[in-house]
Amino acid sequence: MNREKPVEMKKKGGWGFKDLLLVPVLLLTVYRFYLMYYASWRIVANAYYDDALMVNNAMALKQWILSGFSTQWLGDYSPAILSKGLSYPFFLALFSLLNIPYPFAFCLLIVFSCLIFVMAIRPLKLNRYVQWLFYLFLLYNPVGFAVSISMRIYRNAVLPWAVILVVSCFTAIYLRMDRKVKATIPWTVLGCLSFCWFWYLREDSVWLLPYVAVITILGLIFSILKKTFSWKRILLAVLPFVCLYAVKMLYSEINLVNYGIFTTNDRNHSSFTDVMGLLNKIDDGETNQDTVWISRRSLQLAYAASPTLDSLNHLDDVWDQVEDETGEARGDFPSWAIRTAAAEDGYYKDAVTTEALFKKIKSELTEAYKNGKLVARKGFYVSPLVKPVTTDDLKKNFTFSLIVSKNIVLHYMECQMESKNIDASDAQAAAWQTVLHINLGSVSESVTKTENQVMNTSNRIVQSFRTIAYLLAPLMAVGYILLTIEAFLILFKKRSSVEFVLPSWFISTGMLMTAFLEIYIAVLFISFITTNPVDDAFYFYSSGAYALIAMTECITIIMGVKIIRRRFIFKRNEKAALPSD
Repeated sequence: MNREKPVEMKKKGGWGFKDLLLVPVLLLTVYRFYLMYYASWRIVANAYYDDALMVNNAMALKQWILSGFSTQWLGDYSPAILSKGLSYPFFLALFSLLNIPYPFAFCLLIVFSCLIFVMAIRPLKLNRYVQWLFYLFLLYNPVGFAVSISMRIYRNAVLPWAVILVVSCFTAIYLRMDRKVKATIPWTVLGCLSFCWFWYLREDSVWLLPYVAVITILGLIFSILKKTFSWKRILLAVLPFVCLYAVKMLYSEINLVNYGIFTTNDRNHSSFTDVMGLLNKIDDGETNQDTVWISRRSLQLAYAASPTLDSLNHLDDVWDQVEDETGEARGDFPSWAIRTAAAEDGYYKDAVTTEALFKKIKSELTEAYKNGKLVARKGFYVSPLVKPVTTDDLKKNFTFSLIVSKNIVLHYMECQMESKNIDASDAQAAAWQTVLHINLGSVSESVTKTENQVMNTSNRIVQSFRTIAYLLAPLMAVGYILLTIEAFLILFKKRSSVEFVLPSWFISTGMLMTAFLEIYIAVLFISFITTNPVDDAFYFYSSGAYALIAMTECITIIMGVKIIRRRFIFKRNEKAALPSD
C-alpha cells in the first residue's frame, strides 16, 4: 500500500532564520544615522558663490513657500542667485520646513537610494543575503564620510546618492521590459522625479544623459525581442525627457516672473554665457593659455574691442583679487570676477539691466571677431564657460583621468572625516542653524568627545574599505571579463545558461563608462587649478563616480560568481553524476 508523504504546513507568523538577518541590517542602518548625526560638518559660510549660495537660496525658498509664494522666490536679484542649480537648496528647504535636521534628511536620502538600488536589480535573482550585503556596501561607502564631499554643506554631498537613484530607476525599467507595462510605471515615476532633481544639482549634469538615453533605447529593443513591446512603453520611455523639459519651462517661467529673464541659470544660459564664450576663445598671441583661459593681455584686447566692457570701473580691481602669483587669473575665475564687477557697478539691480549689458558686450566682441580685431584660438568648444579644447588636451586628460580613476577604485581618495570645521561668524552659524536644524555651536567651540569618537569610527570604516578594495577591484575586473565573454557567446551563438548576462553587461559597461566620463569632465575642468592627481578638487567634482563604481562592483562580482558556478562547478558536478559505461 502506497503511503502518501505528509504535507508540511508552513507556519503562519513568526520569524524564520532568513528573517533574522533583517535585525543586524536594521541595527546597522540605525547606526548609520547615529554616525551621520554626530559627524564633523564642514561649514564654509563665506563662500558667496558656493556653500553660502546654497543655504541662502534655501532660506529664500523656505520663506517663499511660507508666504504663499508672494515673495521673490530666491530673494533680491544678485550675481549669485541664478548662477547655480536649485535642486540642493530645494532639498534643504523641504526638510527644513518639515523640521527634520539635515543629518537625518541626508541619511534618509542615502538609505532610500541604497534600498532603491537593491530593489532595482531584483530581476537578477539574487538571494536575500546578497541583496542586504549590497545595501550595506553602498550604505557605508566611504564617499559618505568624505570631508570635502559629504561633510560639506554643499550640493556635491548629495550627488552620489542622486546618481544611485537615477541609475537604479532606469536600470530597473530596463530589467523589467519582459514584464507587463504596469511593472515599470512606479520606476518611471520615480525616474522622472530623480532625473529632474539630479539635472539641476549641477550645471554639468549632461554626463549622465548618455547612460539614461542608451539604457532607455536598449530597454525598448529588449521589449521587442521579448514580444512585450507596445506604444505605452514608448510613452513611458519618453516621459522622463518630457518631464525634464516641462521642469525647464516652469523653472524659466518662474524666473521670468520674479526677475524678468526666461532662463534656468543666468550664468549658463544668457548673454553673459555668450560673452564668456567670446572672451575664452581670444588668442592673445603671447600667453600660455592652457591654464590661463583669459589672460591679462586678452582682457586688454577685449577692452579695445568692447567699449562697454571697458566701462566696467571695478573690473580691474576685482581681477587683481583673483590673480595668482604670476599675475594671471586662472581657469574660470575671470567669469566670477566679471559678474562681481558688474554688480559693483550697479548692473545687477535686476536681470533686465544685466542682460542688456552683456548683450551689448556680446555684440561688440562679435563684431571684433568679424573685422579681425580679435583672433580665435584653435580647438573646439565643449562649453562657452571653458577654454577651447585641443587634441593635446584630450590625450593628456585621458591619461590623467585614468590615474584619478585608479585612485578612486583602489584608495577611495579624499574619503576621510576630519575635525569639525566652521568657517563662519557666530551670526552666520546661527542663520545656518535655522535651515539645517542642527546645533553648530560657537565657532570657537571645540569638538565634543562623541564627535571625536564618531570621526575615528568613520575613518576606521573607510580604512576597512580601502583594505578590501585591493580584493574587490580584481574581482570586479574578473567578473566583467567573464560577463564580456559570456555576452559575446550569446551574441554569436545565441545561447547561455546564465540569465540576464547581456543586460548585466550593458548595465555594468554603461556604469563604468559613465563614471569615467564624469571623471574626465572633472579633470578637463580642474586641470587649470592643479596637475597633482591627489588634489582633492578632482575627487570633489567626481563624487558621482564613487557611487557608479560601487554599483558596478556589486553587479560584476555577483554575475561573475553566477557564471563560474554555472559554467564550471555545475557542469563538473553534472559530468560526475553521469553513469559510467
